[in-house]
Amino acid sequence: MCREQDSDWATDSMLLTEDELSFALGQQGATRKQIEEASECILAYVGRMAIFNGTNEQRDQAKERAHQLLRKRGREK
Repeated sequence: MCREQDSDWATDSMLLTEDELSFALGQQGATRKQIEEASECILAYVGRMAIFNGTNEQRDQAKERAHQLLRKRGREK
């Protein structure tokens, strides 16, 4: 399958700590699924790396939601 050269589809990544990864995944991947559904971005974890695949807007939304969750986690400790 080919993509148009002018497509804004791309991949971004974010390195997480072990604690952040556990929180970001959620029980049975629930948090990952929520981020994907809300942003329409494909989110996968490879080791401690969060991989965001989608358009610029989708990736930005997914990364912002992930950052919000991690900030919230930090306040709850």
